[in-house]
Amino acid sequence: MEDTWIIPKAWLLTLVAGFLIGFLILLWMFVLGPLFNQVEYNNYNNSPQHIQAVAQKFSDDCLQISEAKDPVTVKAIEQDIYSVAATVDLNLVHMPDATRACVDKALKDVTHK
Repeated sequence: MEDTWIIPKAWLLTLVAGFLIGFLILLWMFVLGPLFNQVEYNNYNNSPQHIQAVAQKFSDDCLQISEAKDPVTVKAIEQDIYSVAATVDLNLVHMPDATRACVDKALKDVTHK
């Protein structure tokens, strides 16, 4: 008689385990998951070292643009300036007026194709 209840008990245990796993997944999706998404992420790196490195990169890129003769090369450098500019607040970057004008022109050229 005891042997006949082994298979139904196994099915019942599997069913309960499945409901428990499903409940844990739903708990994570609707309760615990959203709690982790409330963290504020700052995509800008405002450390002085990073800002100085960005200013130097802009200066180097503008020098390359002034020496480039191929329009494809100029567009690639402008794209590079655009991608680097996305990592900082440009108001915090101290650079010479000529470099700032070059960066502004490159950003304008990339965004207004």
